[in-house]
Amino acid sequence: MAVTTFLLPSANLLYSHCLPFDDFHLTSFFLFFWFVY
Repeated sequence: MAVTTFLLPSANLLYSHCLPFDDFHLTSFFLFFWFVY
């Protein structure tokens, strides 16, 4: 769980910085990783 807690914000910041995601895409990306882990 600690790993997931660390990876989720990191991946979110990385993708939001590199790609013009809006809130919907960020939420989908968040949920995707939440279900994977």
